[in-house]
Amino acid sequence: MFGLRLDQGAVLLLRRAVEPFILMPCFYGKMYISPDDLTIIATSTPDPILHNPSVVTALRLRPSFFNNFYCDESLCLVLNLNRLYDILCQARDDHFLGIYGNGTHDRVSVVLLGSATPEFRHANMDLVSIHQVQMNVPQFQYEYQVIVGIPSMLFRTSILELSQFGVTGTLSLCNSLLKVYLNLMNIK
Repeated sequence: MFGLRLDQGAVLLLRRAVEPFILMPCFYGKMYISPDDLTIIATSTPDPILHNPSVVTALRLRPSFFNNFYCDESLCLVLNLNRLYDILCQARDDHFLGIYGNGTHDRVSVVLLGSATPEFRHANMDLVSIHQVQMNVPQFQYEYQVIVGIPSMLFRTSILELSQFGVTGTLSLCNSLLKVYLNLMNIK
């Protein structure tokens, strides 16, 4: 059984964090959840015509990122990322968000609660599959060089939003090479 809750304002940040999965495009992803970690991993579909390779994207969230987080079993849930994103898009920025489920049902419940009004929404997200095994969240052991072009204002906004989740970063510029190092802070 697991549950997590985000306070108002954090729904916008989670929606923006999930958006790259949709833009890649990744249709299904694996959500690894354990008592001390939640990670969403998805692989894009390669496009041989455009010579686009398959890309793996991961979003790792520690329990301290959430207002309330509990999990009493390790699960691997395969879910439809488009459905998750659609639900997050239905939420207003001032909504409280709760996601609840367990390893015996084939769906996850999502609850949206308005802060200014007594608005309440409930949505179910069907799962593709559930694996109930003791597993560790995969750790990536490979490094790849990539070139990413991003407008400066979007970069600035992204860095500011990462600080809301407790992420610190260091920038290092050598010649024409910009290095970004992100470290997770343990916020309680």
